[in-house]
Amino acid sequence: MRVLSLVNVLLYKYTGQGDIILGSPISGRDHPDLEGQIGFYVNTLALRTRFNGNDSFEAVLSKVKEMALGGYSHQSYPFDSLVDELSLSRDTSRHPLFDVMVTYQESEGKEPELDEESKSSYENTKGMSHVVSKFDLTFNFEEKGNELGIGIEYSSDLFARSTIERMLNHIGELLTSIVASPEVSISSLSYIPQREQSILLEEFNETATIYPKEKTIVDLFEEQVEKTPNRVAVVFEGKELTYCELNERANQLARYLHSNYKIESDTLIGIKMDRSLDIIISIIGVLKSGGAYVPIDPEYPQSRIDYIITDSRCELLLDRLAYDKFEQSQEDYIKDNLGTFISSSDLAYVIYTSGSTGQPKGVMIEHRGILNTIVSQNKIFELKKHKRSLQFASYSFDASVSEIFISLTSGVVLYLVGDKERKVPELLESFIIEKSIEIATIPPLS
Repeated sequence: MRVLSLVNVLLYKYTGQGDIILGSPISGRDHPDLEGQIGFYVNTLALRTRFNGNDSFEAVLSKVKEMALGGYSHQSYPFDSLVDELSLSRDTSRHPLFDVMVTYQESEGKEPELDEESKSSYENTKGMSHVVSKFDLTFNFEEKGNELGIGIEYSSDLFARSTIERMLNHIGELLTSIVASPEVSISSLSYIPQREQSILLEEFNETATIYPKEKTIVDLFEEQVEKTPNRVAVVFEGKELTYCELNERANQLARYLHSNYKIESDTLIGIKMDRSLDIIISIIGVLKSGGAYVPIDPEYPQSRIDYIITDSRCELLLDRLAYDKFEQSQEDYIKDNLGTFISSSDLAYVIYTSGSTGQPKGVMIEHRGILNTIVSQNKIFELKKHKRSLQFASYSFDASVSEIFISLTSGVVLYLVGDKERKVPELLESFIIEKSIEIATIPPLS
């Protein structure tokens, strides 16, 4: 009853559930006439305990005792009949009543007397695991003298060995807490060893990344241009631009915007174009002008496009017609960098939500916000070790910002995948293999 209570409390600590059913085998030789019979007289009890986090271990033990005694008094009721009577929906991959089994046995503590050959055979087979686990988890307790041993049999499809090893450590810690304070609420009992607590609360939370807070995403891109001017930066449908070429065209676009429109800090400029090298030039060019871009997917319904343009109060919509107009006079503008006049607190872009719970809302992101993300991701993904990345996401989705700038601030070649390949998994797979893509952010397919 104590080990049943222990397992119940452990599972409560893991799940927060206070209504738990455990399986437990029980000897079926409850009548004197059966003592001399040969056969496997064992039945399985489904033991359901209800408790809550405010209960002490003593209270849980009391409830388990009451439940177990009730189960023992009906132990002769056939398990198969119980399952049939309950009319449960059956799943052949799972046990019908419980997922966790608890066994308990007593041992005299003496090893069998064997000759050397038999002893060697016994040692090789002692403690061997079952090839197939009958349940998700089976807690096997064995009382041996003044010691209590425990082993866990588990489904390797559900649990890793390291998880089970931690679980054994948790049981030991939980036992220590119970012995020390059986009267406190089980929600207050500690079950995580100090070392693991330190990992969870301190090491896992050491996520601070040092980044240049005064810089902008434009600064990082221009620094990369200086390092690798002749390296290919972006590729789309057989066309490519080096870092230098991409930077120069973005500079020309930025100067064009300044000459023809009143562009100031936080001025919003809509970008509505199909996938192309020009859209990458446009994004960087808008940022270099000091404005913030608002990506608008051309495939959106016209009503959504109109709403975003109106709601954002875009100073300019940079669509294919407007971009073609820029290209006609592109060579009139110098290619040099514009100089530093953008603040890290200036807006970088505004992306609109799906609007599934109401009207779409524009989310405003400053340079320092996206800069923090990009520097952190570059560090985590170790971009310096890779050469090719994929630009998959729609430009109206914020994942595209990460895809573009983790590449263009680390010297990686950014491959833009076409709309056809984006929508057909087999074509996307072929594209990734053909281009030897090493970094990709792709949503899982249903």
